[in-house]
Amino acid sequence: MPTSSEPGEGTGSDDGDSGGDDTTPNPVPAPPGPGDLCWDNLTPLGCTTPAPTEPTPTPTQPTYPDTIYNTDLISFTPHDPTATVPNEAMALINTPLPITLTTTTHSLTGTVLTHPVTVTFTPTGYSLDHGDNTAPTHTADNPATVSHTYAARGQYPTTVTTSYTATITFPDGIPRPVRGTITITTPGPTIRILAAHTAPVRTTCTTTPAPGC
Repeated sequence: MPTSSEPGEGTGSDDGDSGGDDTTPNPVPAPPGPGDLCWDNLTPLGCTTPAPTEPTPTPTQPTYPDTIYNTDLISFTPHDPTATVPNEAMALINTPLPITLTTTTHSLTGTVLTHPVTVTFTPTGYSLDHGDNTAPTHTADNPATVSHTYAARGQYPTTVTTSYTATITFPDGIPRPVRGTITITTPGPTIRILAAHTAPVRTTCTTTPAPGC
């Protein structure tokens, strides 16, 4: 026998809730503010991710050579020596004539292998060519006095060769010795050699003093 139902009950569906899932719509995320994460489970939330900051590169320190040769200093010219000769560079035949040579340690600035440098020159000796076809005189003194005797009258142009050692300093401030000797040849004084002549006289300055004695 069919069973009657109470009013309001039934087996079919009605316009009311039928016991299905009660689904709530997803809330709209608020715009991200400063400091919010821009990603959630690999899903962008709409903010702008700042570009990664590149590290400031460390400046590369220049590399300076450890060995410098005298040929690397071809653009540098050390100072000329000073030559001093008595009697206005005049002397008599067969009379020694001294010549004094002197110079000082000094520094010059310039460029070597594209680097700015300071080069310090230290004198180590001289060679004096006397201009009369005799052997030059060498000396390691400074100042140096070189004496020479000329055998014939005439004028003799001399030549002085000065030798230096050097050190070079790059911007790192470390002095480095330069390999080899630096030489510079310069004109020296021109020597005038005179001949002495005698003549017979009736009296002398001792017996008869007169102007010119």
